[in-house]
Amino acid sequence: MYTSSSASQWGSPTASRRALLIHGLTMSSQSWEGIAQLLATEGFFVVAPNLLGHAWRRGTDYRVSTLAEDLRPYFVMDTSYDVIIGHSLGGAVTLSLLPLLSNTKETTVILLDPALELTKEIADKCENWFLKEIANLRTADDHMAENPAWSRGDSMLRALGISMCDDTVVKRIFEHNRPWSFSGLFKNISPQVNITVLASDPALGAICHLEHVPCDVTRLRAKVFIGIGHWIQYERLYGWAGPAICANSPFQCVHMTISASQWGSPTASRRALLIHGLTMSSQSWEGIAQLLVADGFFVVAPNLLGHAWRQGTDYRISNIAEDLRPYFAMGTSYDVIIGHSLGGPVALSLLPFLPKTQETTVILLDPAIEMTEEKIKINTQLVLNEMARIRTPEEHMAENPTWSRRDCILRVLGMAMYDRAAIEILRQNTPWTFTGLLKNIPPNVKITVLASDPKFNHVLDYVPLDGENLSSKVLTGIGHWIQYELPRAIMDEIPLPRAKL
Repeated sequence: MYTSSSASQWGSPTASRRALLIHGLTMSSQSWEGIAQLLATEGFFVVAPNLLGHAWRRGTDYRVSTLAEDLRPYFVMDTSYDVIIGHSLGGAVTLSLLPLLSNTKETTVILLDPALELTKEIADKCENWFLKEIANLRTADDHMAENPAWSRGDSMLRALGISMCDDTVVKRIFEHNRPWSFSGLFKNISPQVNITVLASDPALGAICHLEHVPCDVTRLRAKVFIGIGHWIQYERLYGWAGPAICANSPFQCVHMTISASQWGSPTASRRALLIHGLTMSSQSWEGIAQLLVADGFFVVAPNLLGHAWRQGTDYRISNIAEDLRPYFAMGTSYDVIIGHSLGGPVALSLLPFLPKTQETTVILLDPAIEMTEEKIKINTQLVLNEMARIRTPEEHMAENPTWSRRDCILRVLGMAMYDRAAIEILRQNTPWTFTGLLKNIPPNVKITVLASDPKFNHVLDYVPLDGENLSSKVLTGIGHWIQYELPRAIMDEIPLPRAKL
């Protein structure tokens, strides 16, 4: 478990507008996928932090004021937001963030069925409900059966959020916020802030009631959605944020917008970029990312085309790399780049984007740099078989005893979010040969190849022995998933901070 900050992001960091999304209790940043994609389509760069106590983050103080203070890093360097949206618990947290907003920029704040006032009876009822949810984790299919308006993606992310929380967090959040009363945060709203409260139907279990919203506060309005339950962002109700939201269903439209996970503070002295492998996702780097944050890094892990519900048509490695160019905008540089499997040739294809004024360490984990036609056919069938029946975390743990439960959950998530049509990655890159990318390595780049045990793979057969700034190492007894089986071997290859050239 970790205390360091983490978040999901969508859209280009250079977008002209910014949005901040604050999730509810037992949810996670990823739960905003649908709304975030719609916002990114409308020209926003979207950031959704994971609240303390969620997404494997843990703490000791769970007062709403502390949850808000924990998000202060998202306002550093005069960062401002055009839109802030908070759901449920995230509504109270959002109101606590208002003092951090710029005094010179107008901000639209949208609160979705916010948890503003709870009597002791209601608070106890809510706490018991959440504890029951954690004790009896339901599947995506269970959530879809109970909530027919939810998409499969929404249901998957609901199940994921609960699995990354625990009963201690739920108990402490209710314990540390007694009495549960946050309507007072509406007082003294700054003139540059406009707040809209969207409440659910009281007959469908609404948490927010209009009597909780002051009627004498300027720049504050409220609305009740009859027939809509607590999960407004899931119940296919679009247009509620005005022009900021389009009218498409989030998991039925084609997602081309870039998305990523991030960990640590944007003001950290060092930066790392992590590139995942086939059928994985940015979240799969959780363990390594946390180790990097502990060493002083700000970490970004993009989702490759064809992954995490992102779809495309051109799956050539060169195009997958070109799709990541926004992460190098405005001269952004990285001290470390790590690529696993498919992420290996993609990472190598990114080298031309690097500035020549800073040393960069590139670590390739069992990279897929050469494959015969026969190997491509075998891997294609393996992926199709995996997609035909996605295994459970328990099955992955049984097969891979060195993996943590977290790793297994994220492996399943990657498979579930993979676009079946992206099998074209293997077909559009034939012949599969990327050894040439290891030639002419820039002088400011040092590459290390960490290969799995030859009984599992033969990566080093294709690594040039005479390459400058290139070294390799075999990890005996370690399989393809080096980041899960021996993360310390990766960290050992990362040098101490170096001055710019």
